[in-house]
Amino acid sequence: SIATLENNVIASAKLSDFNIPADVLAPLHATGVNALCLGYYGALNGGVSGLVETQEAVSAAGMTPYGVYASQQERDSLTLVEVNGISVALLSYQNELTSSGKRQTTDKEQAFVIASQQLPVIADDIAKVRQAGAKVVVVSLCWGKAGATAPTSTQTELAQGIADAGADIRHAANGGDSHGRSGRRQVSPRAVRLFIGQSVYLRPGKAYHPGQHSAAVRRGVRPCHRLRGV
Repeated sequence: SIATLENNVIASAKLSDFNIPADVLAPLHATGVNALCLGYYGALNGGVSGLVETQEAVSAAGMTPYGVYASQQERDSLTLVEVNGISVALLSYQNELTSSGKRQTTDKEQAFVIASQQLPVIADDIAKVRQAGAKVVVVSLCWGKAGATAPTSTQTELAQGIADAGADIRHAANGGDSHGRSGRRQVSPRAVRLFIGQSVYLRPGKAYHPGQHSAAVRRGVRPCHRLRGV
């Protein structure tokens, strides 16, 4: 399964609604999540070093992190995984960072830490991963406003463009259709097989103890797209 993690994992930073302990990730993996998109507006709140620590924690928990990039080389390499012998590309795009994330990164870093949510950029990446052998292309998007119940005309147009560019699955988070509630009727079903996505947003709180992690994760995780058996 795939999901978007709307948290950072930075051991030296204070626990908060946006920074969680690393030991919550193994129970998350145990629920069936095997790939985590890290692309959300606060992904760079700890700077590039915080991103690297989050990526390493996710990897150590047995999941594949994707969607935000610690170097230009990482951005250029893209992410492909094998699922039951099938090559699956995991792509992610967003246009915004929080004000804290912008302060924590230089202009040079901002040029590669996130992939621009522009159709020419997305279409070019889709073509690249197809050439690299990807049989399934998942495009994750961080967009929209919390609480929205329908896509905007711009979102609908972009979604159709992504479909026409050859994406198989669009996994949207942080926006109006982040829970798969909208967008099904507006975009032609011939190109994109599935419109579904979930965000995992964990809030440690004062009573958040290691023994409670598994139950907390299971309560917080909604169904996300299954990669197994693609």
